[in-house]
Amino acid sequence: MKRKIMISISLFFVFLLTGCIGEDYDFNPPNAFIESQLDFVKGELETANINWDSDKKYTKKTDDIDSLAKEQEPLHYYSGQKMDIRFDNGDIRINNINIYVKQDGEKTELPVDNQVFEMPKEEGNYLIVVKLEADSGNTEYVGNLDIRERDDNPYPPRVSLDNNSDEADKEELESYKAEWREYTVETDDMSFLKNGLEPLNHDSGEQMEISFDHHNFEIEDLRVYAHHNDEKMNLPVKDKFFNLPEEEGEYIIVVKLLTDKGSAEYAGNIIIK
Repeated sequence: MKRKIMISISLFFVFLLTGCIGEDYDFNPPNAFIESQLDFVKGELETANINWDSDKKYTKKTDDIDSLAKEQEPLHYYSGQKMDIRFDNGDIRINNINIYVKQDGEKTELPVDNQVFEMPKEEGNYLIVVKLEADSGNTEYVGNLDIRERDDNPYPPRVSLDNNSDEADKEELESYKAEWREYTVETDDMSFLKNGLEPLNHDSGEQMEISFDHHNFEIEDLRVYAHHNDEKMNLPVKDKFFNLPEEEGEYIIVVKLLTDKGSAEYAGNIIIK
């Protein structure tokens, strides 16, 4: 009986080990691509340099990455467009991503937050360089960008609150509802705004300006509300300016925008001190 039990246990571990060995892992250095948010236009990047050590050593060396970038087919995007940087290998642990663009020899860093970055604000031709640092090594990718201003933006604008004194206090609000031409989004649960956004500190009664990342629309109505302790108060708006509440506490600020192109609503988390 003991012999049968031991054989069964041995077979179990053999099958378990076989299953682990048989699992597919991708040891190759990943390919990279960028993808625009909202309209999901994907652009493949060219691998320029590889220093990768996983199942074996992978190396590639490109001395002149600018020339390699110029050889690539132009990727067409819009100024200020939000982008995702993605990799086709899910079996890596990303330590850091650095992105910069070059135009006429001038290098500009593009900040990356959770694999999201923004295209340059000015239109023109750029070279883009992406540097990936991962658990298995480093890779570098390049591309050729053709950035244009969008004459008729089909998406609602991104909205920020600005106190006109400190860039660090500028807060981009979260869009949670929109009916804008062919683009529609709606989120009824606003609790994620309070829990998911880091609150910004402002003074009571502080004057704020509502700013938009594009102006391809005519404003028909613009309203601001403050939600605090299950109460909603109207904050009068004049020429895109309004004052924050006088009472201290944590608020969800809601901006409602109505235009000739559609409507959109935004929210952010602010602490009045």
